[in-house]
Amino acid sequence: MHNFYSLLGISWTPKLGDNDLLGWVTVLGYLITFVLSLFCAIKVNKTREKNSRWFWWLITFIILFLGINKQLDIQTLLLQTGKSATWILGFYEQRRIFQKGFMLGIGMTMLTIFILTGKTLGSDWKKCKLSLLGLLFLVSFVILRGATFNRVFFSGYLFPHYQWILELMGIILIAISAFNNLKKYQNN
Repeated sequence: MHNFYSLLGISWTPKLGDNDLLGWVTVLGYLITFVLSLFCAIKVNKTREKNSRWFWWLITFIILFLGINKQLDIQTLLLQTGKSATWILGFYEQRRIFQKGFMLGIGMTMLTIFILTGKTLGSDWKKCKLSLLGLLFLVSFVILRGATFNRVFFSGYLFPHYQWILELMGIILIAISAFNNLKKYQNN
């Protein structure tokens, strides 16, 4: 597979990306939140709350994916593949248009999913409001992070040292919500 990437001019290899204290603390936060969300999803599965059921499975999947991505840096593979594709297809000079369109598409998709999730939860949204807020923080982090890669919308990183606050706040809020819901379902 490495040879395939090399042919396309892609230097990405799966390896640990954020090998600093903050990176590992964030990964640990994702891991703890994943376990809490997973247990919460399993507990909710045993209830009659259909809307909360799929929500907690969705949260569990999102946290797992973001935790894995935190260290494997999959977005770098995506970026390098996109650059190579624009070069091979001959529109590298217009790549900013495609990058902006892609980021706007990602942002609109995430916002739509977020809004639909809130609406679909119905009356169960009150039990999930901290998780929804945490999800909003994580969506904001992903969009801001993606928009600053290769200066798609900004000439450099916008508050580069503060982006991690959005990510950690999202993780913490979802973990607290999962823990609180686990306690509620434990008493039932």
